[in-house]
Amino acid sequence: MPVSMMLPRKASGALPCEAAFLGHWALPDGRIVWFGSLPSEDPLTAAQVRAVPAAEWLERLRPLYPGHVPGETLLARTAPEDLMAVGPMEAMPDVPAWHRGRMVLVGDAAHAPSSSSGQGASLAAESAVELARCLRDLPTAEEAFTAYERLRRPRVSVIAGDAAAKNKAKAGKAEGQAAFPTPEQMFAPVHRHHIDWDTRVTT
Repeated sequence: MPVSMMLPRKASGALPCEAAFLGHWALPDGRIVWFGSLPSEDPLTAAQVRAVPAAEWLERLRPLYPGHVPGETLLARTAPEDLMAVGPMEAMPDVPAWHRGRMVLVGDAAHAPSSSSGQGASLAAESAVELARCLRDLPTAEEAFTAYERLRRPRVSVIAGDAAAKNKAKAGKAEGQAAFPTPEQMFAPVHRHHIDWDTRVTT
């Protein structure tokens, strides 16, 4: 029996079939988890999403995947009681300052990209390591925090920007022609990021 999650998203104009995004993976017990992104003219609140019966969400979703493999089959075999519908995906806007005095922000408090980035926890861990290096190597908290922000902002901005672009593509609003990067092109900049712990941080 499939278990599923559906995320309404904001989009403009009519909803073309290719605007509906669907991802899936298999669980150890044989079930399939799938998740979809359903564009909407006006973003719905979580309460509004929950107010719509699951059977109605399935009726809206199924026509979006005719002939899609495996989306059409997954939706056909999903029962209303197995559907979990939630509110829209949110992304925190850019934070103008990551530190003030002896207070510093780390992780989602400083940078919370859209969940479509898949990098929220990873970015938090990276930032913690960089902050530790800065505190180790620089004489004052102000210098350490300034260096930490300087080291981390470019990377988290790239990750957040990439997630925003993916969200547009999932909503059928991709800019330019469709790209088909290789796995190396897609994942190397993210997964091969390296922080050299032994290199000292300077101002």
